[in-house]
Amino acid sequence: FTNSMEEILRSIPHRPPFLFIDTIEEIRDDGATCTRTIRMGEPQFEGHYPGNPIMPGVLLCEACFQTGAIYLAKQIEKEIPTKNINQRAFVDSAPVLEKPIAAQGGLGWIGKNTLLIDDSDGSWFFLGEIYTSIPLPPDNKETQNLCGKCNACLRVCPTNAFPEPYVLDAKKCISYQTIENKREIPIEIRPLMGNRVFGCDDCQIWCPWNRQPSQASEDIFKPKHNLDNESLLSLFNWSEREFNEKTLGSPIKRIGYERWLRNLAVGLGNAPGCPEILESLKERKKESSSLLKEHISWAIDEQIRKLSS
Repeated sequence: FTNSMEEILRSIPHRPPFLFIDTIEEIRDDGATCTRTIRMGEPQFEGHYPGNPIMPGVLLCEACFQTGAIYLAKQIEKEIPTKNINQRAFVDSAPVLEKPIAAQGGLGWIGKNTLLIDDSDGSWFFLGEIYTSIPLPPDNKETQNLCGKCNACLRVCPTNAFPEPYVLDAKKCISYQTIENKREIPIEIRPLMGNRVFGCDDCQIWCPWNRQPSQASEDIFKPKHNLDNESLLSLFNWSEREFNEKTLGSPIKRIGYERWLRNLAVGLGNAPGCPEILESLKERKKESSSLLKEHISWAIDEQIRKLSS
């Protein structure tokens, strides 16, 4: 079985999301079960730096990686047609404790920024998992932690979301607030967000293990609709139809139009005083939900304050 399984892994087209690090070595029938982590490479865009209109990196297509994981699961099922296999593939699609599992599988160590780090790829990759009922030999190949005395990720966090190394206060994390939080973004967090309207990668960008990120070569990972060089005001003026069309296949789409506008309103509130921004905020506020109105009102007050100073 080992040889044919390896042939399956190597026969999959080598394009995103197919960069497999681990393989299945044997199948046991003694009742033992475990999960086997398979890492898939993540092509990267250039990082987000002050002045960029929006983070290009947020446009990575998890759906593409999810398709790859599902494809692999189906191939495994075809290889063992006589077994009744129960499987499910994940790529950032469910609350899976993937980082600890990956660390235990020897795919890297958990850094002080709570992310999985590999000594050759840094933390710029997706983790894909297949939960399976196939009995597999357990892995126990933990990698040495190489963070050393470095605290770059802790120092650079805009909101001081790390109370101590290896501990993240999610409520202070911009990624949590802009992506996972479905309600109001705390007022004390808003000025610290700057122009980060979908996630924040500062703790990765400043990590020495990410100093030489690889660049995407596949068209599917390149920014679409000029989203890597678009002004926040232009994005704020999108209709809901434009939002749905231009974020199709992007992780941005899952936060929905309302929270997209909420985040952009905060970004516009943090922008330098501009009459055009102020006018657009006032116009959008006329027909908005209570959640959106609250954030737009905050942004309007910020713009008025800057324009009058």
